[in-house]
Amino acid sequence: GKVAHVAWAVHDHGVFRHPTQLYSSLAALATLGVVAWADRRRTLPDNGVFYLQGALFCALRFVVEFYRDVPSYGGFTLAQYACAAGFAFFAWRLRRLLRRPSVAFA
Repeated sequence: GKVAHVAWAVHDHGVFRHPTQLYSSLAALATLGVVAWADRRRTLPDNGVFYLQGALFCALRFVVEFYRDVPSYGGFTLAQYACAAGFAFFAWRLRRLLRRPSVAFA
């Protein structure tokens, strides 16, 4: 991670840095919570949970990338560009699923 001056920073390579592995783990836990909640409620059609999880992963990874110490191109990292494209794809597919004519979900 980038050099940080926060209480939870970890010492690495001679300086304190953001623990991006921890941030990624917390993002994965949050994603699991949302996906499990959506799955239990059965509000999404077939494959909806998959597209929801993909969109959440991309969105949260995009945020975590701001704390990583990697080169940027035009203000964003290559992973952020990939996450933006991935989020757009998953959100588009989820929206298409949700706009289909209503069918009963079991």
